[in-house]
Amino acid sequence: MAQVGIGIGIPFGGRMLHPKWALALKTADFPVNTTQTVISVEGQDVTSARNLIVKTAKEQNCKYLFFLDDDVVIPRMTIQALGYTLDQSDDDTMVSTGIYCTKTPFPAPVIYRNDVAGAFWDWQINQVFDVDAAGAGCMMINMKVFEHLKEPYFETTQEYKEVNGENILHIVSEDIFFCRSVRAAGFKIKAHGAIICPHYDEIQKKFFTLPEDSLPVKREVARQKAVVEAQNLVTKE
Repeated sequence: MAQVGIGIGIPFGGRMLHPKWALALKTADFPVNTTQTVISVEGQDVTSARNLIVKTAKEQNCKYLFFLDDDVVIPRMTIQALGYTLDQSDDDTMVSTGIYCTKTPFPAPVIYRNDVAGAFWDWQINQVFDVDAAGAGCMMINMKVFEHLKEPYFETTQEYKEVNGENILHIVSEDIFFCRSVRAAGFKIKAHGAIICPHYDEIQKKFFTLPEDSLPVKREVARQKAVVEAQNLVTKE
């Protein structure tokens, strides 16, 4: 069976789609000489949908599987960039992910490091860096990783964590469960700092993204300012 280059897995959640989401997917750039197939699931919870999408991607012999949630708007070069990251990485890198933020008053990137409490902020725009977990709303996966994982690949679980001497029950989402499994199997997850995706909330009718006063944005503003100053200095000379 011929291999499909990229399977685009979309777990539709039943919410209204923003026109920008559809336009972004329609105009997305794909790697050259790469076939694509869309694998969508409706009417199921996201955990079941992701597992079914993986099963179908296996059956269709996909090389990579790109998960795209129906509220994440991707930049045009997203699929190319995430695929390129996997293509150029060592064999121990199995996942590359774009970055989107929580739908909260103080949006935070849905990327995490085990050695850092809360969201991971210590990175730069355009930087590709290691993380231990991320949301799967804009995530490219090398299908070979599933040869090393047990089913179900995605599962929503519960765990207790000690907080101030008390055991507090926490929900572990299906994508964090998957990332933990990938890391436990000895593989790496790369986050791509050039792929910043607006995250749409249909109830509030607004997009959430990196705050302007966040560390990555301030670093990028400072970098651009330094470039302009250097160019002005050269011009004066």
